[in-house]
Amino acid sequence: MRTLIRNASLGLALAVLLGFPTITHAQTVLNTTTLTNAITATQTTFVVGSTANIVAGSSLYNSRTNETYVVLSVPVSGSVTVRRGATGAGRRAPASALLYIVPVASNAALGTQDPYGACTRGEQTAGGDARVSPFINVNNGVVWVCRSNLWQGATRFLVTRDCDPPLTP
Repeated sequence: MRTLIRNASLGLALAVLLGFPTITHAQTVLNTTTLTNAITATQTTFVVGSTANIVAGSSLYNSRTNETYVVLSVPVSGSVTVRRGATGAGRRAPASALLYIVPVASNAALGTQDPYGACTRGEQTAGGDARVSPFINVNNGVVWVCRSNLWQGATRFLVTRDCDPPLTP
């Protein structure tokens, strides 16, 4: 057994030294927060459950109303000021709506087409971008995750679509 472990370790070290590809599928998982109170269709400053990981320039995607807000500032902890209408029209949003926090440099999380076909976590393919999870189609509000090498879509966290067999664009 010791010999097997030693040989496996040496083999892995040799592969890394020679530059053979190793399996490292890094995937960024989006953080979330929630609306603490309901908001009106025109309200631009509101309270959220947590402002951790929210900075000016990041986006908040509201999974209940299919609207994306661009964060202008975090005036005080627990509160955000946003520009509405980045995607979707201004809508009233109920309290406890889930908000995905999309980092400033991560445009890969939002798109306008549903992904299709097979996927590999941490990789971008012709069918979709699985470097970020979830992938959100801002046109129809479907939230997609790459699970078991297959895109699975959900609205309001009920699985509604599978891409098996693979769909064509």
